[in-house]
Amino acid sequence: MTRAEFRALVEPAVLALGASWDEPTWTAYYRSLRDLPMPWLQAAITIVERRTRQPYEPSFPSAPTIRAYAEQALQAYVAAHPYTGCVECEDSPGFRVRLDLSRTVERCPCRVRYLARLSS
Repeated sequence: MTRAEFRALVEPAVLALGASWDEPTWTAYYRSLRDLPMPWLQAAITIVERRTRQPYEPSFPSAPTIRAYAEQALQAYVAAHPYTGCVECEDSPGFRVRLDLSRTVERCPCRVRYLARLSS
């Protein structure tokens, strides 16, 4: 994610919550959160916008708190969409026996696709 994409995603929440960020603050948050996949950062920002602030709480949560919200969103997605495997890996979900004569085990492509959905 680029810095411009990050700012476009987070800036409406910053403004809506009445926070004022200077460039060092933007840089610190960007460096802390840039490795999060965009869908999970979007979900975390949605949680930030919808949460009820407690008295004496800062107007905008810290980067680790936003990261925790992203993890909550990921866990909710995984709970709603569990990995079940496919026909090729039904006996050992995520792994299948290679089709050549070696009879070795390899990662099933369906598991790779599932993990790609989680990280994109």
